[in-house]
Amino acid sequence: MCSVLLVDDNVQILEFYSLVLSQVGHQVRIAETCARALALLKEVDPEIVIMDLRVPEMEDGLGLIRTLKAHVRAPGKPRRKVVVISGWIEDLAATPEQDSVDCALPKPVRMELLLQSIARLALTA
Repeated sequence: MCSVLLVDDNVQILEFYSLVLSQVGHQVRIAETCARALALLKEVDPEIVIMDLRVPEMEDGLGLIRTLKAHVRAPGKPRRKVVVISGWIEDLAATPEQDSVDCALPKPVRMELLLQSIARLALTA
């Protein structure tokens, strides 16, 4: 299993995703804001970041995607994977940040699809 950072301003979504991902064996940290996510990156080095595209602050998540791309992982570790879950997935299309996202899923996302996406990304690490 892998370490995951969940970023969403909806606490209920964070709690649900966290519960399910923890039950299947992932190590999960949560952040309700981009600022909290950046603070957590100083403490933990998640393999996968799962984030809402429209999070208050940092240009609705695009700024966080740019920051995640620039944030270097420890030597010898593979590149961090980024999963975007959004009701406005088309907002990501035609942006430079689209190339920094490994998987984009529309809300509401079926948990089975999210788990399959995480498993696939973990295998490509």
